[in-house]
Order: sequence, then structure tokens, then C-alpha cells
Amino acid sequence: IGLQLMEGLKPEDGAYKGQIYNADEGKSYDVSVTRESASELAISGCLLKILCGSQTWTKAPDEFAQAAPAAPKAKPAAAPKAAAPAGN
Repeated sequence: IGLQLMEGLKPEDGAYKGQIYNADEGKSYDVSVTRESASELAISGCLLKILCGSQTWTKAPDEFAQAAPAAPKAKPAAAPKAAAPAGN
């Protein structure tokens, strides 16, 4: 879809802090992101430092990964043509 959810993340106090966009509300909030494990991120956000919430995001299994399409495989080089016999 191409919608950027987080922006301006910078390392601070053992976490990354920046802004997170809530598409349902069309608003951005302060966010703190920390790594819980190799497959989990802890996301905490606040509005006016008093209304706060948090979630744990889990990495999707590799079969669901939305990676960029793989580059096309290179075609094998054509076999060199045999030279014609001299005098023909």
C-alpha cells in the first residue's frame, strides 16, 4: 500500500522514539519502539503524555513476508558457435 506508519525514529534511552500514524483516526502520536525478541517489537504511544497505549508486534512468518520481488535470474550465456572450417 505504501503508507508510512512510523517516521523520525531516533535512538534514545535504549529505544527508538518518533511518531506513529494511526490510519483509523488520521492522526500521528509520539511512539517508543523497543525490541522484545528477534521476532517481537514493543510499541508504546501517548497522546499528551496522559493517554497512552501499547502493543506487541510479532513478525509475520517468512511465507507471508512482503519482500521486494526477486531480481530476474540471469539467462545462461549462449554456447559459443563453432568456427566454420577454413575453405568452405
